[in-house]
Amino acid sequence: MSKRTSPVRGDHKGIFVYVNGERYRPGAVSGYSHAYDMSDAGLKVGDRVIARHVAQPPLAKVVHGDRVLHWHRETVELHDPECKGCDYCADYSAPPLHGDDR
Repeated sequence: MSKRTSPVRGDHKGIFVYVNGERYRPGAVSGYSHAYDMSDAGLKVGDRVIARHVAQPPLAKVVHGDRVLHWHRETVELHDPECKGCDYCADYSAPPLHGDDR
């Protein structure tokens, strides 16, 4: 039995995968990044990965070869509260939840 793979896609914010119709992206998230590898692991658009939603946290498990990553669902609420004004937060019209101390 072969595992179904998903393509890594990209846009102006970077790479992502779709899982159950939602986008999941690499990047550190406070509360999770200390326990999971949330990097992009050098993946690029067009690579094929196995991607599945993780039960409770809004994360997806992304497997590429022997590498197991966890990416976050694309929402501003998950962005690192220590952010000092990255492009990720600036792309949202609502004010970031982590304050205006940019």
